[in-house]
Amino acid sequence: MRPLVTTAVLHFAGTFVAALALGASDAMLAAAAVAGTFALLLWFASLHSTDSESGLPLAGATAAVGLALTGRSPASSLLPLVAAQVVGSVAAGGLVLALGRVNESATLVWDTPALTTTAVAGVLVGLIASWTVLAVDGGAPAAWWAAPTFLAGAVLNVALAAAVAPAVLIGLATAGLITWTTTLVAAGAALVGAAAGVYVVAVVTPSPE
Repeated sequence: MRPLVTTAVLHFAGTFVAALALGASDAMLAAAAVAGTFALLLWFASLHSTDSESGLPLAGATAAVGLALTGRSPASSLLPLVAAQVVGSVAAGGLVLALGRVNESATLVWDTPALTTTAVAGVLVGLIASWTVLAVDGGAPAAWWAAPTFLAGAVLNVALAAAVAPAVLIGLATAGLITWTTTLVAAGAALVGAAAGVYVVAVVTPSPE
């Protein structure tokens, strides 16, 4: 139960920061705020790691999918984790919607993204996210988690910088900051990319002699 509460709280915080960042005066500042927050959340998640099981799936569904496929996280925990992440994100999205003013100040929202671009970029973001989380699980700094977040913000839109944590996109859609169609395409593509990333890593990583 504790991991589920933890991941819900982390996604509540991530969603709320991502929503507030859309009111920033500059896109770079907004992307930096989201990327820095997500890196911090991944570090918190890493505190739950053990020698036999990674705690990084608490940081997002892309991490959960990648680590489940590598055996570093039990596949049986995938659905409960994702459900808890959605609950936390939707709660934050509901709060943002209730505040009202946040929606009005969201000057960086892209209302009509091309769905093809969103899908292709979403796969790329998921791919990079998968590589990053595997690197962090192997001992790399948690700050690397900012890389796929910046990528998503640069090639898509600041509102979709949270694609590394698909549940956060659902929270932003709940707040009315991005459309549900865009959310589903970006989230689904990121998950596909995360799964593919695990197999691509196996191909490009040199085999130990």
